[in-house]
Amino acid sequence: MHESELEASWEQGLVELVRTALKVEHASMQHCRHEVERLRHAALASALIAIAEHAEGTLGELPSVAVRDGLPDGLRESASELLVLAELRDRIADLLVQDDRAYRATLLQLRQGADAIRSVYTVARAARKAALQEFCTAWLATRSALIEQAESELLWFMQRSAATGRASNVGQDESSGSE
Repeated sequence: MHESELEASWEQGLVELVRTALKVEHASMQHCRHEVERLRHAALASALIAIAEHAEGTLGELPSVAVRDGLPDGLRESASELLVLAELRDRIADLLVQDDRAYRATLLQLRQGADAIRSVYTVARAARKAALQEFCTAWLATRSALIEQAESELLWFMQRSAATGRASNVGQDESSGSE
C-alpha cells in the first residue's frame, strides 16, 4: 500500500471514528441529563451534570478540531441519527429498571464514549493529526476524572440498598417500599 493510500485510509477511518464519538457523546449527554432528571438526588447529580456539560462542549468542539486537521466539515450533523431510539429506550427503561441498574447503564455509556475517543486518538496519532491528538488527550484527562467521580457515587446505591435490605430506587419510601 502506498503512503498516500495509507493516509487516505487513516483519514477515512478517522471520519468514521469521529462520527461514532459524536454519536456516543450525544447519547452520553442525553443519558446523564436523563439520569439527573430521573433521580433528582443532589449527591448523584454533580458528576452527571459535569459530564453532560463536558459532552455538550465536545459536540461543539470536536467537529471544529477535526476540520482543522483536514477532515471534512459536516461531521456534527451525522451525530444525531439514533437519538429518537435512545430517548425511547430511556423512557421504557424508567418503567422497568431499578435506579442502580439505570445508573450503571449510564456509566457503561460513558465508558463507551471514552473508548471511542481513545480510538480517535490512536488513529490520529498514526495519521499525524496533532489537533485531534491534543483534543483527545485533554478530553480523556477530563472525562476520566468525571467518570471516576460518577463511579464513586455508585456507593450511594449500595449504602441505601444495605440500609433498606433491597435494591434501591430513589423515589421509594424506605419504610413502606412505595412511592
